Amino acid sequence: GGTMTVLTQLVLFPKLVKRIGEHHACSAGLSAVAVGLAGCSLVHLQPFHTVLYLVNRVGSGVADTATATLVALSSKGREARSRNLALIQSTRAGGGRPPPPP
Repeated sequence: GGTMTVLTQLVLFPKLVKRIGEHHACSAGLSAVAVGLAGCSLVHLQPFHTVLYLVNRVGSGVADTATATLVALSSKGREARSRNLALIQSTRAGGGRPPPPP
């Protein structure tokens, strides 16, 4: 899954942005994540479940990279860009599983 995301960021994302732009790429990535996650919850038959999982991972690679690109482009100045990108990263890191109870 992670390999698919990285390959998407390196190979697919630049071509997609050239063709449809950052905003549409972000929307397409989020749509692919939604289709992949919803599909995985509904379809358990192989190989369809695996295909939907990979659709989710490709969408994640596109959406994550497009979001970072849009934030970098819309931030004014180096410090604002650094702060805004750090906020995205810390928000994503905090969005994981909650810690186990003590």
